[in-house]
Amino acid sequence: MSPLRCPRIGDRIVGSRQLDEVGCPGTSGRRHLLFLCLPLCLPIAAPAHPIDENLNRYEVQAFVLPAGLRLDLHVLHGGLVAGAAWTRFDRDGDGSLGPAEQAAWAAELAAPVSVAVDGRPAELQPGQGIFPDRELFLTCAQFIALPVAVRAAVPRGGPATVRVAVSPRAGTPVLARVLFVAPASVGLAAQESRGGASSARVSWPAAGEPPDRAPADRLPVDDAPTAGGGRGPIWPALLLVGLTGLLGWRVAARRQPQ
Repeated sequence: MSPLRCPRIGDRIVGSRQLDEVGCPGTSGRRHLLFLCLPLCLPIAAPAHPIDENLNRYEVQAFVLPAGLRLDLHVLHGGLVAGAAWTRFDRDGDGSLGPAEQAAWAAELAAPVSVAVDGRPAELQPGQGIFPDRELFLTCAQFIALPVAVRAAVPRGGPATVRVAVSPRAGTPVLARVLFVAPASVGLAAQESRGGASSARVSWPAAGEPPDRAPADRLPVDDAPTAGGGRGPIWPALLLVGLTGLLGWRVAARRQPQ
């Protein structure tokens, strides 16, 4: 009778149930390890570094002031689209952006953004932006900062709905977050966030009221992707790994010889 050995790759296994009951040295440990490693083959919804993304991140601060509205845009191009964007606007290829190139880029950055007050579209005028140098831009190390003037008639002494939306352009997904900011003299309340648009209920002071210089209230409204690029939390995957490992340990313990 030949001595008992553990099965190897390519062996034809017959009566595997009996073989498991007898047990081979190290078989249960390898089976336990297999159970632990199996969830690693599953896709895990983990957040990626911006350099691995093919989207544009928009951080929008909407300043609701007694005199009207103003936007501050902070835009970060993902690493998979940053190179093409820089090449498109650095037209002379000298590795830096001149005033005309910056103005053209600022207009494109402001194009996906829209503002409406009580359903009436506002006119947006981008100002002088702050652009990182080529190396910082391509490594996703610094946002582009762009102030945007908003020309809109605001109702005085009554509530109004201000809507800020960021929509994808030219097939590039957009991940946007809008933060409404207002001084204490302007009433501000969250209303809704739907379909890539964020809205807030605003009450401007009546005409003739002195402006309030108290610190501004900050109201985050939206922190969801507007198109593609969203990733869920990682804790469900970690929970699955733990439960699968526990199950493998219990199965291995039951099949150990007494």
